[in-house]
Amino acid sequence: MFHFTHALTQAIRAAGEQSGFAATIKGLFPKQRDYVLCPDAICTNHAARRSGKSAGNVRRLARKAARHPNGLSFFGAKDLKTCKRIIGPTVREVSQEYDLGFQWSSQDNAFIAPNGYQIWLIGLSEDG
Repeated sequence: MFHFTHALTQAIRAAGEQSGFAATIKGLFPKQRDYVLCPDAICTNHAARRSGKSAGNVRRLARKAARHPNGLSFFGAKDLKTCKRIIGPTVREVSQEYDLGFQWSSQDNAFIAPNGYQIWLIGLSEDG
């Protein structure tokens, strides 16, 4: 069950949806939707540039956040700066659009959901 906001959840339930998360997947391409809803614990997302990978990743992470209070996921890229550039704006956009309440913690390099779920951003380069 999606627990981030009462107003959003009530509006979606009034529209006949099962959860607040349902609104975040409307309008996705079929392959994005399949990726977001993939039940596997580990799932990778490979596609061409500008194909909606970040949109799918953020929605998949938001889905995990809703289901796993105080849980943890990470998003990695070649370095932390690139990681922030790739996923940061999309997390902020989706969080604001659907009132998910993710907050940025510069101390932890993580987005933190109201239920304690964290999305760590990490750089994968060997030299820092």
